[in-house]
Amino acid sequence: MKIKKEKTGKEKQNKEKKQKSEKAAKEKKSKEVKSKESSSKREHKHKESSKKAEAHSKEKTAKEKNSKERTKKREQQNKEKSKKAEHSQKEKTAKERNTKEKSKKRESKTKESSAKSKERHDKAAKKEKHGKAQEKKSKELSAKEKKSKESTGKERKQKAERTNKEKVSKEKNHKAEKHSKEKTSKERSQKTERTKKEKTSKERAQKAEKVSKERASKEKASKEKSSKEKAGKERTTKERSLKAERHTKERTSKQERTNKEKSHKQYKSTHTCTVWAYKHNHYQGGVLRQHSFCGTGRKDVRFAARNRRRRGFDASSFKLSGGCKQVQLWDEDACRYGYGDNMNIRSSAASVTWDLNDDICGMSMWSTATRSC
Repeated sequence: MKIKKEKTGKEKQNKEKKQKSEKAAKEKKSKEVKSKESSSKREHKHKESSKKAEAHSKEKTAKEKNSKERTKKREQQNKEKSKKAEHSQKEKTAKERNTKEKSKKRESKTKESSAKSKERHDKAAKKEKHGKAQEKKSKELSAKEKKSKESTGKERKQKAERTNKEKVSKEKNHKAEKHSKEKTSKERSQKTERTKKEKTSKERAQKAEKVSKERASKEKASKEKSSKEKAGKERTTKERSLKAERHTKERTSKQERTNKEKSHKQYKSTHTCTVWAYKHNHYQGGVLRQHSFCGTGRKDVRFAARNRRRRGFDASSFKLSGGCKQVQLWDEDACRYGYGDNMNIRSSAASVTWDLNDDICGMSMWSTATRSC
């Protein structure tokens, strides 16, 4: 009886130990499942945050580009306005100079004409005064002669006649001399006036020619400057537009390359099937093998024996990544794809069947990728 009781107690203890070990294994499995779910959620959140950050950075770069282009356009407009203002100021100054020169010429002409009119008026007044003085003298002489004739008589009359004749001759000579002098003075004045007029006309013509030449030269220079400025502006605008197009093309090509590389890397990282083979059950004992595959179709992997004994394949549990669609574990009896005792896995396996335990010589892998990675 005592022996039976001891046996039953031992059996109860063994059962309790087994139950505890099973509970611990279940708890470990549940914890691992929860940790996987939490890790997958974290990865999903991290991906979403990275996508948002990339979109935000792209928006910032686009805004910065727009602001830079606006500032460039404003600078170009300000430069063009300043150039136009300078050109208009130059034209105004040139017009003012021309108006001043014309006013000065007009003033000089008016002064010359007024001086000539004064000279003519002075000459006429002098002539009138000289004629009046001569008339007075002649009257006085005639009165004296009458008195002398009445007092002296005939002799005096004869002397008076002689004197009168001499006076007449002298007056005639004097008048002739005066007339000749007046003629010479008039001719000289006329010649001087003619020469002055010719000089003034020549000077006016020369000045007009100079002004016309200067105007023509200024117009040519302004036209050449405007044409050169227009050509320079067109060249600068063309060069800037070409540079901007090249810069935008380079940026777009770089962005496309980076986006393609990022998408390719993301696609590869999400659709690569990686398999870790552990030595013991429940992913314990360390990783014995690790294989990865990303692409369409199937990839067959044959394991090399780790020991010299006949069955040198020490793998009891397998962990699969999220990019694995299916994995087929090969039995060492046939060691090929499609054998009846092979085991198909679509997720991580903490243990395998007793026939495949430490007896897996290879595997076939399928990834979730629909195109080449």
